[in-house]
Amino acid sequence: MSRMAKSSSDGCLMVHPPRVYVHASVGEQQTAGVTSSMEDQQTTFAVWHFGNDAVGHPGVVHGGAISMALDESCGFAFFALGRGVGFTAYLHVNYRQPLPAETPILITVRPKKIDGECVCVSAAFCAPAALCACAPSMNICAFHCIYTNAHRCRRAL
Repeated sequence: MSRMAKSSSDGCLMVHPPRVYVHASVGEQQTAGVTSSMEDQQTTFAVWHFGNDAVGHPGVVHGGAISMALDESCGFAFFALGRGVGFTAYLHVNYRQPLPAETPILITVRPKKIDGECVCVSAAFCAPAALCACAPSMNICAFHCIYTNAHRCRRAL
């Protein structure tokens, strides 16, 4: 907790636990003659709600909490793609504007490149009517990188 912020009372960083929603479509989908792309079908949504104990400056959510939420959401998306258990090989957070505490946010994660066991995704961290942060990320299947050539995955960036 920041030296500049005071605890709200119970020491909880989250007002509610995160809720994750995975698009359930498999294969190509047709609706009224419109074909949705693989990217749209594999989009993952996560709803996060940080409380006052996740602040850096009073009333503003700490950047570390934002990057943690982005990393966790990208991990949920990796797992939802059926690649098994993995880990983050790369995460670059671009902060756009401060996020006020007690504001529910939506993280949208879309796959950008799938290369074997390496998955590159793009995440957007949005508060109501505002983009607060975005992050490209690469996740790798843990078994694949431990027991095979991990250098191939690094080239995917």
